[in-house]
Amino acid sequence: MNGIRRFGNSQRWADIVVHRGVAHWVEVAEDTSLDARGQIGQVLA
Repeated sequence: MNGIRRFGNSQRWADIVVHRGVAHWVEVAEDTSLDARGQIGQVLA
């Protein structure tokens, strides 16, 4: 897994992963029982 850097590791995911110069962010809604629209709204808020 050379070239992959992870920041903010938790048990299930990293907050940011950088691979080949591209950063990927992970956000998870607080209330995962909502539908997709509701979860997206939470993340964007």
